[in-house]
Amino acid sequence: MKGCIIAAVALLTIRAAAGIEADAGSTLAEPVPPRVELHDQRYLTQIVRRTLAAAAAKKPNYQPTYRPAALESVHCQIIVTLREAGAIRARGVSHNLPVLDAAMEAARVALKDAPPGWPDAEALGRTIIEMEAAGEPVPASLPPGWAGGQADPHPLETLIEPGAYGVELEHEGEQRRFCPSEIFTTDHKVYDALVALGEQLGLAGDKVDQAKLSRFRTVHWVEVVPDGKTVQLHRGMVLITPGLVTAQAVDTAIQRLAEYMLYRQRPDGTFSYQYEPARDVWSDEDNAVRQAGAAWAMAHHARMSRSDAALSAADLSVKQHLSRLTDLAGVENAAFIRTADDENELGVTALVCLALLDHPQPERFAAERQKLLGGLLWPQEGSGRFVTAFPPARTLSTQVHFPGEALCALARAYRDDPQDRSMRAFDLAIGYYRDYFERQRVPAFAPWQIQAFAEMAVHSKRHDFAEFVFRMSDWLADAQLGDHNCRWPELWGGFAPSAPGRAGISTAAFVEGLVEALRLARQRDDRERAVRYERAIAAAIRFVLQLQVRPEETYFMRSPRDAIGGIRTAPSLSHLRIDHCQHALMGLWKAREVLFQ
Repeated sequence: MKGCIIAAVALLTIRAAAGIEADAGSTLAEPVPPRVELHDQRYLTQIVRRTLAAAAAKKPNYQPTYRPAALESVHCQIIVTLREAGAIRARGVSHNLPVLDAAMEAARVALKDAPPGWPDAEALGRTIIEMEAAGEPVPASLPPGWAGGQADPHPLETLIEPGAYGVELEHEGEQRRFCPSEIFTTDHKVYDALVALGEQLGLAGDKVDQAKLSRFRTVHWVEVVPDGKTVQLHRGMVLITPGLVTAQAVDTAIQRLAEYMLYRQRPDGTFSYQYEPARDVWSDEDNAVRQAGAAWAMAHHARMSRSDAALSAADLSVKQHLSRLTDLAGVENAAFIRTADDENELGVTALVCLALLDHPQPERFAAERQKLLGGLLWPQEGSGRFVTAFPPARTLSTQVHFPGEALCALARAYRDDPQDRSMRAFDLAIGYYRDYFERQRVPAFAPWQIQAFAEMAVHSKRHDFAEFVFRMSDWLADAQLGDHNCRWPELWGGFAPSAPGRAGISTAAFVEGLVEALRLARQRDDRERAVRYERAIAAAIRFVLQLQVRPEETYFMRSPRDAIGGIRTAPSLSHLRIDHCQHALMGLWKAREVLFQ
């Protein structure tokens, strides 16, 4: 068996006699992981390695001479996964036994699963041991409409927290399960994993609810290097505690992330769009707006860090975008960036303009910058809204991102050169986009509008601008996860405005907005809001740091070099997209300025 457990394991579970029943109401009994402490994890890993070494040397089964008293009372199932260069070579699952015996049994089962002659002593020296100790399964029931999980995963993923809960299905005396780790090491969705288990039991599609479902939790750990120290993992990540969020930690994260983005830049100045480390696949997709955002982030980083490498990368990217600079016919000193998809031209033009405004040597692009600013003013209508494309198209495809990006560029330019034309644009925009927010409450809308109107409120002292900023910022802050509304410490600090409990890398974009709201609150001496936003930003930065890939978290990746330093899409989804890296880099830099200086 070389694939994941989803593909084929008949369970060897022996249930505890007492059993645990689901509550009569909607509240389910909560599964509990076994009590296996950090020092015990290292000891159990050594036991597994010695068991493997004895087998590789053709010696009798290894028997430990020492059994820690603390482990004598721990009975559980152990899953041992043996990996070389990220790939699974073998996997073994034990019965429910005293944990030390379970570890040795799982190791011996893994050896039976291994290729003939593997491992010899040399291969064993390259082998990483990954382990999970599984707690007792607890009965549960699938939520109504769960089969729509591909379109609306929230009800299912509320029941089966991705990467935190495992699932067992039992039907006609047969059992199948997937462990929590299989979600993030294979990039399966909970819905897909559940359907796959059902198919193994002969239950297709929405018939899975005919099986008895149980949830369980595990303690998960892995060796950092063969026969080295072990680290405990939470959804495949080393837990970042709030005390680790220091100026030095943020500086280190910024440096690693910038280096990662430089690594992703191609000779033509663009950046590779997305890497999926669990499958070792580079996406052939692309997106002009996200490329322009990466150019802005690199220009901003070059200015803040004074890095020659970042400056060269910013220049290369900016020049690539300016090669498509197109004069706006019939409008003096106005231009835009032509794209293949004209619906996103306003966003691309705005982000390229921001890259020129933030460039360490802005005087080099003064003429192009003025043209782009002129172009950004053209699409605004009398109502205040912006169209999103330039002639010959005239599109109103979305008001979520692109108008806010245009307003951000106009506000940033106003800081350096206060012009009436920019203020007029905001005079028109405030009514339309304030009403839009109250009607729609789309999370992605808020950070751009917050940044734009906060910048202008600082300069203009406009009360209506400030109130709009605080309205959006307070709404976002209400959606932040913490110990008061979330049981999972690895998620604390993330924002979940779309679906409760579902936080991801959009948190970095929200940080960008909240930083500007904090600056505004400080200027207006709104101390209550300032304190609230400071705390929200610090917690959010913890979450962003949590999403950054560290070397010890690459045990399941074929190509760690393509992942280390990048930013995951979500705690249980390791896709590394260039715009996610861009938002994280900008958010970290902005938070660094307001929290640590």
